[in-house]
Amino acid sequence: MELAATGNVVAVYQCMSNELSTPKILYCYNDTSHRPATNFLVGFTAKNISYFAGLDASPDQPQTVLTGDANLELNDQPVGPGVLSLGTNIFTWTKDRHKFGGYIVLSDGSAAPVRQMGFTTAPETIFYTNRLAIP
Repeated sequence: MELAATGNVVAVYQCMSNELSTPKILYCYNDTSHRPATNFLVGFTAKNISYFAGLDASPDQPQTVLTGDANLELNDQPVGPGVLSLGTNIFTWTKDRHKFGGYIVLSDGSAAPVRQMGFTTAPETIFYTNRLAIP
């Protein structure tokens, strides 16, 4: 958790390497700025990851954000790597991957597409206490 709290999304996904069949699933084929990795060790960097990791996701809180498309923007500016606190900010997605849309996965295992209106379309309780590690 210490590395994750600094925004090191690579460490988050490396810790899950025993649960994930291949690092290729961390790459979105619509993502032109990243490349799929062949393994979790040699050369595995944030450039192989298309998805953010939810730092506050918990099975005890099923509406916390587990993961989602990392091509987020705030006030029409792309969000850079590191830790992002959602709080009451209104985030949207860039046009890069899904034409101003994105997908999120919650701790209860549900997945949902969210369009340009960003997180304002979801119940507010989902996003107030969530921090994301952005690759």
